[in-house]
Amino acid sequence: MNVLQKSLMLIALIASLSVFAEKTAYVTDNLSTAVRSGATNEYRILFYVPAGSAITVLDDEPENGFIKVRDNKGREGWTLNRFITETKGARIQLEETRQELSAALLTIENLKQQHAKEIAKLQEQLATANVIVKKSATFQNEISELQTQNATLEQQNKRMADRFQQEVFFAGAIVVAAGCLIGVIIGRVSRKKQSGWS
Repeated sequence: MNVLQKSLMLIALIASLSVFAEKTAYVTDNLSTAVRSGATNEYRILFYVPAGSAITVLDDEPENGFIKVRDNKGREGWTLNRFITETKGARIQLEETRQELSAALLTIENLKQQHAKEIAKLQEQLATANVIVKKSATFQNEISELQTQNATLEQQNKRMADRFQQEVFFAGAIVVAAGCLIGVIIGRVSRKKQSGWS
């Protein structure tokens, strides 16, 4: 194997190693898991990861059944692959469900308060509308009464105008009759005087 082939193999190996990205996994719910300083049971235990805890898998290629992990405190070590799963444990799922339920209850409470405010606002608007309707009915009654009074006054004015015209007619007739009577009287008096002079 020449140098070029060795270089190509080394580049391919590095590329394959760099392709792996860290991923989140979980310790099984059954028991706490020991994290060791190396990839066998011969290495000392560095710390324990509680059952159901989230960890970061740093190398998913098992070595002697061990994989390299990091806990949420930033500590690294090796632990048995069979105690690690990609599925969240029941404890984490329960806690997430509790948080979601708490958020949902808070949202419901906020919606209830908002709903109560909207109802109070609508009731206030309804009360205002009722007052306006009552005032409108009162105004309508007043308008109706005024219209009745106006019609009555118009009739009275018409009667008075008719009576005034009649009175003017009679007064004119009386004046004419009086004028005629005075004319007749004056005519007779004039004739008597003329006959008396002759």
